Amino acid sequence: MGDPNYDGHTLDDEGTRYQHYHELLDRWEEGLEIMNKYSYVNEVDKKKKEKLEAAVELLRTQIEVLANYGNNEIYALTEIDKLPKDPSAIKGGRGTALIKGYLK
Repeated sequence: MGDPNYDGHTLDDEGTRYQHYHELLDRWEEGLEIMNKYSYVNEVDKKKKEKLEAAVELLRTQIEVLANYGNNEIYALTEIDKLPKDPSAIKGGRGTALIKGYLK
């Protein structure tokens, strides 16, 4: 509204997760670039920079997973991915007792 830097993004924006992650990565990388230009750095700044670097690396990994999803055996469905969406459909074993206790 009153912020001249507001770029119009809202929670109603549409797009793919991949697109949104790339936009977020661009912004975080810009933040790292700015932090690298600091002439005065204290311990708090160093810790913030380390956290941002770790977050950027995790986001890059997630983007890579999304880019390769379904195209690689690594991302093939596992047994846990094949579980039914309705927990009551799981028959027998310890899971049934847990579900019954959970759904009381």
